[in-house]
Amino acid sequence: MPDGSAPTASVTISLYSGTREIASQKIESQSRTCAAVFNQRVEFSVPQLDGHFLGVLVTSQGTFLGQLSLPLSGVRLEEDMSYRLRV
Repeated sequence: MPDGSAPTASVTISLYSGTREIASQKIESQSRTCAAVFNQRVEFSVPQLDGHFLGVLVTSQGTFLGQLSLPLSGVRLEEDMSYRLRV
């Protein structure tokens, strides 16, 4: 955090069709840690993967920490993957 304290991060995961948000879920983490673990299942119903993407936004008390846009057409559902956030 700008003041040097550890963040209390929250994650908002949104499902988009093109540029339109069609669903979202917010996940809270443990407070005041730089190694937050978000071990919750998030499910969205998607009729087809093409044209859809997940948006992941990480904030701490309103302060932007990072984001990720993940096109679903390129996701290999049978494999665990990790992605870096853009800051």
